[in-house]
Amino acid sequence: MNPIGRSTIVLLLAMLAPLARGENLLIVRGDGNYPPFEMVSHGQLTGLHIELVNLIARQLGDTVHWQSVPWTRAQSMLRSGEADAITFMSQTPERERYAIFLPDAALSTTRSAFITLAGTSGNYHWHGDLAALRGIPIGVLKGYAYSREFDNDPSLTKRVVVGGNEQLLQMLKAERFALAVGDVEQFRYLTRNDPSLPAIEFLDPPLFARPNYLAFSRSEKRMATAQRYAQAMANYKKTPAWRELMKRYLSD
Repeated sequence: MNPIGRSTIVLLLAMLAPLARGENLLIVRGDGNYPPFEMVSHGQLTGLHIELVNLIARQLGDTVHWQSVPWTRAQSMLRSGEADAITFMSQTPERERYAIFLPDAALSTTRSAFITLAGTSGNYHWHGDLAALRGIPIGVLKGYAYSREFDNDPSLTKRVVVGGNEQLLQMLKAERFALAVGDVEQFRYLTRNDPSLPAIEFLDPPLFARPNYLAFSRSEKRMATAQRYAQAMANYKKTPAWRELMKRYLSD
């Protein structure tokens, strides 16, 4: 082999070495508990999203550092490039300016529905038309976005709850409002695992359904990383292991 050939190979190996070691990524999330997707259990951050991202990172040889901060702070860190990625983010035109959303990087799908106490769903004539719920007090969480139509309908009677889904359910139990609204899987998980919470029913159809993403920062030019994760997630979701992981966390 001539000297030029050897030097070229050495240069290529030097360029590839950092890739072989993988990346160090800071991934941020909201600092609340959102079971079964993201939550702190026995002092450890866990949940479907957390396990999926950690598993994919291990496959890719990357090291993930998690940071839980208030949701507005998490978005700011992604926007500025202080964080490499964020979990549990839904796609909006405004967020597309600073976050990379790829279809295969969807972590889960949120299905939000109206919730009522068990045995009372027949009291409501809900078929997808919000006008049918006018005059009925509905519990919502402060600062949460639901569907555009629901959020912007001034004719609905909304009772704002400062707290989490557990507080929302306790207030529903106390009949502070007749209905609440939120993610179906989160409410199912909470009522299965906390006997102090009331038995509930969901009004059909759901209010909306939308994917939640592992979104990467545009500021840090993370498109290549985003594509690596999207492809690895797409491949993993074709395996029996993915179905087993979902069965551990999701009731449906």
